[in-house]
Amino acid sequence: MTGSRYCMAGFFESDGNLRNYFPSEEVGEECHPDAESTEMGGLWNLVLRKREPVLVNDPSSHPESTGVPEGHIEIKNFLACPALLNDELVGILAVSGKDGDYDERDLEVMERLADIYAIAIHRKIEEDRVRASEEKNRALVQKFLKIVTEVLEEIK
Repeated sequence: MTGSRYCMAGFFESDGNLRNYFPSEEVGEECHPDAESTEMGGLWNLVLRKREPVLVNDPSSHPESTGVPEGHIEIKNFLACPALLNDELVGILAVSGKDGDYDERDLEVMERLADIYAIAIHRKIEEDRVRASEEKNRALVQKFLKIVTEVLEEIK
């Protein structure tokens, strides 16, 4: 939708860490940064810190840019949006590699996608919460039935 060659997505897990980047297939094939380097810096962190989109068509000239790690794909342009739900930062979407510059239309598309992504993250979190609650309740019912069975056996 933005004409980007590369995309990444991340979300915050319950421990508060940004995890599970989902690189596009091209990123997985072409990008091989140092495995020891797991921190995302520069423009990526700018989005997370300010909770605002970043659209940069010449990242190397941006004052917040820290460059890319060795083995990383070249970043010619960059567009990233925070995924916010009720003003809570729940994730981030980022694209790069568009032929030409990103523009306001691309930004609008990404902001809408980030809104949808935030809702999807929220739904997944709620599904996990419900599943955990159901498992806890199932375990309690099983313990209760075991106790009742034991009491009934003693009464016989």
